[in-house]
Amino acid sequence: VEDINLFHTTVRYAGTNEVATINNGSVANMRIINGARSPNAMVWFQFPYRANLMEDGNLEKVKEALEGYARDNPRNWHSFSYFRVDEVHPHLEKLVVTIGMQHRSSWQDLVTILEAKAACMCWLMEYSRQLGVMYDELPKRDLLYYAGSLKEGGVRKHRFQLHDPSNITKAKPPILGGGGGGAIPPLTYSESQSDSVVEKPLDSSLSADAKFLEQLKHSQGR
Repeated sequence: VEDINLFHTTVRYAGTNEVATINNGSVANMRIINGARSPNAMVWFQFPYRANLMEDGNLEKVKEALEGYARDNPRNWHSFSYFRVDEVHPHLEKLVVTIGMQHRSSWQDLVTILEAKAACMCWLMEYSRQLGVMYDELPKRDLLYYAGSLKEGGVRKHRFQLHDPSNITKAKPPILGGGGGGAIPPLTYSESQSDSVVEKPLDSSLSADAKFLEQLKHSQGR
């Protein structure tokens, strides 16, 4: 707040340093915060996680890591406050977590708070990635493997593990046309198969080019 009189109030926006004049009647029923008198700002943000956050003590590991981060950065952070699962998306194997941290400064020091928040989020992203719980987009359910075949039964626990090398066997180099050999029969995987796998052999009488076209049809479910 720059100035107050009987008719209007002059304010300066912290984010852009813009000055504005507001009619006192328009702010009479608004929530007004005194940033200088609001110490230890409460900062929160959301992060997406894989479903395996709830396994092998991963959730407690992340909480302990956040507590340690606050202790290791005492000039910025007063304490770690909470780690709460707010959204669950079973079909995506995704959890949305809300994280709360308490800063040392008041909200009047907005730039310092936002910089510390960004640094904390970048650190948490890297830690979660190393722990193997950071969410990323799931692979499609219609897959074509030229490197080998999925193990019997396909995915063991989570769908994000579908591309894991330990989930693939019989690895061979692909032979696509020419050379006198046929291409490796594709392996198809679809949602209707309830996470099971089926190999579709090709007609041995087809030419190499025809086999390759047939593979493309199989991969697209035609």
